[in-house]
Amino acid sequence: ECLTDNRNRTAAEVRHAFTRAGGSLGTDGSVAWMFNRVGEVQLADGSDEDEALLAAADAGAEDIATEDGIVIVTCEPGAIQPVRAALEEAGFTVERSESVLRPSNTIELQAEGLGKVMRMIDALEDLDDVQKVSANFEADDAVMEAVLGDG
Repeated sequence: ECLTDNRNRTAAEVRHAFTRAGGSLGTDGSVAWMFNRVGEVQLADGSDEDEALLAAADAGAEDIATEDGIVIVTCEPGAIQPVRAALEEAGFTVERSESVLRPSNTIELQAEGLGKVMRMIDALEDLDDVQKVSANFEADDAVMEAVLGDG
């Protein structure tokens, strides 16, 4: 996702980042079908999943999940503010609330492919106009650690 005052400059910079990483830039919308835009509201560690769902259900919460102790409430992008307000009113601390692109399907990457993708993501994130990079890959923890190291 980019925010720019010059679409041509930004497109050229993004295209250059893809080319340097050995990829190519597709046409507008060529990968949009691979992602769904959803709202996410992340709660502070230690939040109770069941209580959060009860508090946010009437405000538009669609799903709730706990991953590594972090509770994430999912909703339509237009319901982010009402869901956040309902959770805060119920006493929950909201760490983050935003609209995100979630992949419909993911692909498993091994070390070589993961290294290339991570270098391309880093190059894209270094561009001034790029606000957020979304991807549809997964990698085993051991592969991720081997590629990224500890830090």
